Amino acid sequence: MADGFNDFSQALYDEVMGEMAGTFFGTRTRMEELTQALQSMAEHLAPLAAGVVYRGQTLHWLLPDVGPFYKLLGMETENEARLASLFTPGETMRPALPCGLPMAFTEAGRYAKTVFLAYEFLFKDADAYMHGVYSQHPDKPGRKLLSLHFLQVRDFCSKLNARIREVNTFQTPSGALQSMRTLQPEELDKQRLSGATLADYSQHLDEEMALPEVDFAQLNLPEFPDLPKPDDIKSALVNMAREQHSAHKDVVQEKMEHICHA
Repeated sequence: MADGFNDFSQALYDEVMGEMAGTFFGTRTRMEELTQALQSMAEHLAPLAAGVVYRGQTLHWLLPDVGPFYKLLGMETENEARLASLFTPGETMRPALPCGLPMAFTEAGRYAKTVFLAYEFLFKDADAYMHGVYSQHPDKPGRKLLSLHFLQVRDFCSKLNARIREVNTFQTPSGALQSMRTLQPEELDKQRLSGATLADYSQHLDEEMALPEVDFAQLNLPEFPDLPKPDDIKSALVNMAREQHSAHKDVVQEKMEHICHA
């Protein structure tokens, strides 16, 4: 009878220990999977970010003086400095517009249309990167899908880090180990006799095995400020471009000769 009870106790003990270990390691594995998913999201967005930068560099390259452009946008100094840093073109850059150069009766008009067109492409790509684009669901007519975008990835990262902090606080390795030891009376007796307790090294154990939070900055996803809609600044942008053409005619002519059709 005693042997049967001991066998039952051992089976129950093994089952409980297995469930506790599964919960502990399962949670950590899930956090690692979500971290990898976040990394995959960032890798998907990276080419879109590069595309926005290229659009900005093309617009910068077209303008002999970018100061009036940022003044027109009404940006805060911090945002202006960040964009100017991202959009400054390199010496080997080959600027291009997807549809080629627009037509106009005058050289100034053609340049102004080109500048506006470059801004339209910048706005479109930046808005898609930051906020996503809706498209038709392939399997559900009438339903729209929103593409992956920067704000979504940043929010996912924030929620993931909150969950990681929760796991590190409430599902600690020392806590799991202590719970397991409560099912082993003989181990508790040994602790009492030796004077050694789990508290002696639990902090070190928890620190060593803590799940790392994700540093969003390390994902290398630039954040772009919201730009004015093209139609809202069309008149001002065209006038600015005409002024730049008048003030830097030779420079503008050379640029217009070198812009490519992507």
